Amino acid sequence: NPAGNLKFEKIDEDGNLTQFHNLRTTEVGMNIRLALKQKFFQQRRRRRSLPSNGFTFDLSHAMGLKNVFGGQYNYNKTTLSIDKEFWIPPYGRIGFNVKGEKLWGTAPFPFLLSGNANSSITIQRGSFYMLRAMEFLNDSQLSWDISYQSGGWLFNRIPLFRLLKWKEVLGFRGFWGDLSKRNNPNHNHDLMLFPKDVYQMSNKPYMEYSIGIQNIFQLFRVDYVRRINYLDHD
Repeated sequence: NPAGNLKFEKIDEDGNLTQFHNLRTTEVGMNIRLALKQKFFQQRRRRRSLPSNGFTFDLSHAMGLKNVFGGQYNYNKTTLSIDKEFWIPPYGRIGFNVKGEKLWGTAPFPFLLSGNANSSITIQRGSFYMLRAMEFLNDSQLSWDISYQSGGWLFNRIPLFRLLKWKEVLGFRGFWGDLSKRNNPNHNHDLMLFPKDVYQMSNKPYMEYSIGIQNIFQLFRVDYVRRINYLDHD
């Protein structure tokens, strides 16, 4: 159901506007995960993965089923992500994640692809901190997240900071996507209209970077995040 200022509306080729009170989907999917050289610690009710030198691959596929338990749409969505950490003694470690997503078929805007916008004050891996929810909508998308944790390599060389045991962290993340005409309501009048503040990506990706300090009082982490481009969006 739409909430707040969000509306589910559709306009036909004659300019007639129709509103919908809700939409419904039924999905079935599968996920395959391959973690090379990974070790884990097994607890009674959960399993914790330990840092690994190998690659981790995640492949998932979801199918939207029309006329099954009230589902209204047929579509397919495929996601492939790759994780890897590189240790660079004594300078710390670099972690990266690359994710490709594709929506096959036609679907209304709530089911399209977008960067994961983080509107909270917590740090969440794979999220974009300066991005608004549904600021960009795509049906194919490639995103990345690169992080560097120095382990205190710089601060340990400064006498006062060495006593604090602070550690430096850097981050660089972004995504680029494309929207085909079949999922654009400006070309396909069978689809619902996009919300007001939705933009179509140009030939450049969305990007942001962060600089932070972790291990503050051995508990807290603080990041400064700055958005690099698409600064003209209100």
